[in-house]
Amino acid sequence: STEESIALKAVDLIDTRADLLAANNLLFKEDRYAFFRSAYLQNRNFLIKDGEVEDPFADDEDFDYEDF
Repeated sequence: STEESIALKAVDLIDTRADLLAANNLLFKEDRYAFFRSAYLQNRNFLIKDGEVEDPFADDEDFDYEDF
């Protein structure tokens, strides 16, 4: 029935919210302001430089995969 589907949806939403709150606490464990400031500045730098930003994790030229 409609009432049952609404109740099931409500329980599902509450469960999803609880999962997201746990993830939120892990993500912002140290400093929520510093996280958002860093994300903002990285995005701003990306937009100013038209996507031409240095990515320290993208440099695979010096990595020797045979030793891996």
